[in-house]
Amino acid sequence: MSTKSAFRNQRPVFRNPSPPYAEKTLDHPRWLFPSRKNSRQVSCWTAGEFRAVVAFEAASPLLVQSYEERPELVALRDGPDWYRYTPSFRVVLASGPVMMELSSDGAPRTPRQALVAQLARAQFERHGTRFAEIAHGALRAQPRARDADLLVRYLATVPTAAEVMQARDVLSMGPASIARVEAGTGIRRERLLAMVRRGELDVVSPPPLTLESELALPLAGGPA
Repeated sequence: MSTKSAFRNQRPVFRNPSPPYAEKTLDHPRWLFPSRKNSRQVSCWTAGEFRAVVAFEAASPLLVQSYEERPELVALRDGPDWYRYTPSFRVVLASGPVMMELSSDGAPRTPRQALVAQLARAQFERHGTRFAEIAHGALRAQPRARDADLLVRYLATVPTAAEVMQARDVLSMGPASIARVEAGTGIRRERLLAMVRRGELDVVSPPPLTLESELALPLAGGPA
């Protein structure tokens, strides 16, 4: 399976409305992800956010309990000046809540970003919430987050209800590899991976995602 550009031939016009430390847009997400930890569809505006969501979902519930995307817009004051800021995620860990900012370098790149990060950290910590910045490269190093680059290729693929039912019938007897389900049902692998992306099937084998990766029915609470 090739993991070349996930958006080749289908990348929409996108002018980066949510650079680090800016007031991020809260409308028109690029796609939705079916979150079992939150029991709802989670909005993603960037590829980095999608990778983060996949990593959060794959993490043990003993580590990542829940999360919220772009949770709030806060006003940060520095003397007479005010700054508006929206963190990328609020993540509830076993050790407590963390406000998370996703960025290219994992650290502020300009004096203004450094100031906003300092003000945000101080404001959140006054309310008992830590502030952390995570580099996109650190997310790509997470095995399940790397798989996200493959799954996102199938944004435009929508399996039929009959295909989902057929795949779930095969998996009702237990997990099976992607190659085996494809051979047994005639459903092409990209449509099976689209079912994974939509939360209709689960990948239960360790990463990376390959033809030998095993699919299974979702855990209780997943899409029917």
